[in-house]
Amino acid sequence: MPCNECIFLRHSAEDLPLREVVKIARDCGDCGLRLATANTEEGVQTLLSRLEQASHKIRTLERAQRRAQAEVDNLRNEYTHMESRIAVLEHVRDTSAREADEELARRREELVRRTNELLDTSMPIIPVEQTIAVLPIIGTFTLARASILQERLLVSINRMGLKIVIVDLTALRQLEAETAASLSKLFAAVKLLGATILCCGLPPEIAKFAVIAGIDFQGIRMYQTLASALAEVGFCRLVDSSRPHERLA
Repeated sequence: MPCNECIFLRHSAEDLPLREVVKIARDCGDCGLRLATANTEEGVQTLLSRLEQASHKIRTLERAQRRAQAEVDNLRNEYTHMESRIAVLEHVRDTSAREADEELARRREELVRRTNELLDTSMPIIPVEQTIAVLPIIGTFTLARASILQERLLVSINRMGLKIVIVDLTALRQLEAETAASLSKLFAAVKLLGATILCCGLPPEIAKFAVIAGIDFQGIRMYQTLASALAEVGFCRLVDSSRPHERLA
């Protein structure tokens, strides 16, 4: 008979005589017990021995199953713990990234503010009369400063209604060919807005460099000092009163 109909799996086998149970098991060709002996007592002993072995294996498997289940539970707990740690780390990462972005934005704003303050200090547009302003350029004149200066000056000309801008180069420390070209373009843009550019205080070393580099300042009125440029536009009290000056139209 097939193993799934084994006599030892039948509840009805409890009501059968032991001899009958042993006989059925012995006659089964599929059974691994192989109760080949006709002696009932010996067969029972063999059966009990085999059952004891099977019971031992079952207990061994049950212990292995319990160990495996414990390992599974430990892994599940570790996984849950790792998920919690990952969630915490992700929160820390997101918080740190947000704080870093906020700090970067704050520093960028601070840099822009300080840059604007520096530009206001090193390239202030100083009104001396309703339509006249002085623009001193202090320090090294870079391409970045040239770009910012152009924007600020052209906006100021429109907003303040300036007609004359005196560019004071007395404190200019360094000028390169590219930045000098930017300065020339700035002067041209000012002329297009209908304002007049006067330059004063060009340092000798900068003037020498301009000649060597072929920088063209033609069409720009040049003066030695700010006082002489101011006198040219009508501020005669700042220079020798014995030298007459006519105010620019």
